[in-house]
Amino acid sequence: MDTVQTWQTAYRFYRIDRHTFTQRELKPAERLIDMGGNEVLLPEDSRARLRNEFLTLQYLHQKTTIPVPRPIEYVVEDNIAILTTCSVAEPAIALSDHVEKDRESVIAKIGDLLISDIIPALNEHTSHRLGGMDPDEQGLLLPPRLTYGNERAWPRVTSSRPDFHLCHNDLGQSNIFIDPTSHKILAIIDWEYAGY
Repeated sequence: MDTVQTWQTAYRFYRIDRHTFTQRELKPAERLIDMGGNEVLLPEDSRARLRNEFLTLQYLHQKTTIPVPRPIEYVVEDNIAILTTCSVAEPAIALSDHVEKDRESVIAKIGDLLISDIIPALNEHTSHRLGGMDPDEQGLLLPPRLTYGNERAWPRVTSSRPDFHLCHNDLGQSNIFIDPTSHKILAIIDWEYAGY
């Protein structure tokens, strides 16, 4: 297996190989130390988010034509959650990395595709409950920028009708991969916060 690239954030280790993309929780020895000398702890929902991404990718791969990486495996080994998917094939680039002179028109075109194709396709999938794809997980999994400083709990809400629609919940330019020539959407990644 040829490793193409590896990197680490405060909470995750990432590896791209020729055919796979792996993300996992940090091992204790890899965890960062903050300015106060304290270990940077993993978010409480770290494992739930990786599992949610795996379940969402499985669901989307089986039930939609939305271009997503094929999920391969979600495992917990030595108390570390690991998610492996197929990598996004070249020549795909993240929309955020598109730097041609027509950048603004490409962004507008992708926005139109999201509004006309991707979001309606997600809206076709509904649920009777608010929350992620794991029926055992309570509430929504939201990006930290939405919850920082807000300890509000997102309880499991249900409805007698399927009122809740499937959403990506982190659909930024870095999570949309396009063909740099045709500007076709080749993959939408990072579904860890997805839910109804």
